[in-house]
Amino acid sequence: MKHNFPMQSVLIGALALVGCSSSSPFEDWSDPELAEQTRSYLAGSSASAYHKEVAHNTEQAGLEDVESYVVLAMKRNPQISAAGQKVERLRERIDQVTSLDDPMVTYSGGEMAETAAGQVDFVAGVSQRLPYPGKLSAKGRVAAEEVVAAAADLERVKLRVEGDVRRAYWRYYYATRGIEITEQSKQLVSRFKETAESMLRAGRADQEHVLRASVELTNLDARMVVLRQQQQTATAMLGSLLDLPVGVDLPEPAAIEFEEQSLELDTLLQRAQKRNPELDAARARVAGFRQRWELAKLDARPDFMVGFNYGGVSSSGLAGGANGDDQWWVTLGMTIPIWADKQDAVRGEALRGISEKLSVLRAAQNRVDFKVQDSLARVQAQRQLISLFDERMIPEAKQAVDVSIRGYRAGRVQFLALIENWKQLLKFELMQQQNLARMEQALADLREAVGGELPQADQSQKPQPEQGSVDR
Repeated sequence: MKHNFPMQSVLIGALALVGCSSSSPFEDWSDPELAEQTRSYLAGSSASAYHKEVAHNTEQAGLEDVESYVVLAMKRNPQISAAGQKVERLRERIDQVTSLDDPMVTYSGGEMAETAAGQVDFVAGVSQRLPYPGKLSAKGRVAAEEVVAAAADLERVKLRVEGDVRRAYWRYYYATRGIEITEQSKQLVSRFKETAESMLRAGRADQEHVLRASVELTNLDARMVVLRQQQQTATAMLGSLLDLPVGVDLPEPAAIEFEEQSLELDTLLQRAQKRNPELDAARARVAGFRQRWELAKLDARPDFMVGFNYGGVSSSGLAGGANGDDQWWVTLGMTIPIWADKQDAVRGEALRGISEKLSVLRAAQNRVDFKVQDSLARVQAQRQLISLFDERMIPEAKQAVDVSIRGYRAGRVQFLALIENWKQLLKFELMQQQNLARMEQALADLREAVGGELPQADQSQKPQPEQGSVDR
């Protein structure tokens, strides 16, 4: 006998995701045995121990770079778990729809008829419904296409979660790098203030210079508040995607290197049309309605019923020739599919479904093509900005600050000009980190659109420019 263990596994898996809730999920259960078994499973789960390990030592969880975050999300994200359970749930339907109906057993007793052979004591029979040849396999193919579509949806959920993790990680990266750059700028402005105070004591500067430096330090403190909020938000998003406890500390992301790689639009479009799971799911649903069309044609054919009956006859019949021979007979039957409107409606529904899913597929193809083109355009634009900032804007801004520092100390440059040049350098350094983060986020969008890894060719690396190297 096939037990219903998969259904229990689905239920247990779902409860495991909410097992840490403050309220008990078993309060309204009418089956105490199942509740107790599920509670025992949750008690033996390693989830709580894992939460404690991550909360106390995130470094040991292997969260070193964005790829390690993605790997952990694939294991722990509840959306992925739910999509996987849906695949298994739909797979259970195949056996259901391809199996014969249960046979029917009948028994009749009481004041039965009396025959020439004797008194009928009872009549017992068994019958079995037999669908028209091909119907069960057609139903199995319909259910199988639903599994294929759900499996493609699972891959789509994985890609979406991976993209969300990457985008949240690079927001976390930008906020962290922004805090570092702002801290370095605070140290630089503090030196400006010390220089202005020294020159004020020597009678070579005005009190206004010192006050302006204090104002800029306050502005940097306000900027730091915003960056820390952005960092906390990104951390909370990562924790949600990785199913980590609220308030868990994550390691700070390491500085990255700018990677230059060749990406061809035509190659990306072709790969997206072949590998994007959203398109796979749409194709599977078109195939599913094609199978429904085949099943609709078979539904116009009759089903059959076969049976065997046995009657126990007593030898004490009233007739003189009663011999007490038992009776048996075979029954045959069939359905008569005469309701044409019903059959036409079933076929019409399948035909409409094919047309609907073909339109959905076409819309998805257009949407994927747009995502590829849009993401690639953003990647290319960010790369151009990164090169421009790296090769010209930041070096020139650093040079302007160096010249202004020396000129101010020599009395040739106004303090306001020094501050403006420093603010421009800070702006460029923050924008460069934002350019890097946005490029990586656009690459994450591109990966999601093409269905996985990007084709890489002629890849070279160029080190990220160091921050805070202005001549002091």
